[in-house]
Amino acid sequence: MKITVKGKEYDLEELHITGNCSEEREVTVTTTADEDIIHVYTSDDVYLTRLKKLITANPDSWKITNLAFMKDGTLSGVMVIGPKNGLSFRAATEREYTDEQRASMVERGKAVGSLNKKSC
Repeated sequence: MKITVKGKEYDLEELHITGNCSEEREVTVTTTADEDIIHVYTSDDVYLTRLKKLITANPDSWKITNLAFMKDGTLSGVMVIGPKNGLSFRAATEREYTDEQRASMVERGKAVGSLNKKSC
């Protein structure tokens, strides 16, 4: 899916935040009582992936309004707007995993972790 941000076209699926160490990854949600929208800033690729799914499913409601880049051109942050009713809070739930599922998750985590390691 192609998107346009400040007059420049990007492929949504190819946007990935890789330039931030774990201490620099954050998500900030801002809204006011008189607005029907929320502003979401993220410098964490996990949350960017979730936001990209919302944008793809609801392109009229969710939009990327700004991209932040490091000096070397690496994407470091994304600003998104969406409907206020898209924000929800819920209680944490405990999930049960088999030993095989845990081992699989550990292997995937190691593979991803080696790609995203960067010290501050």
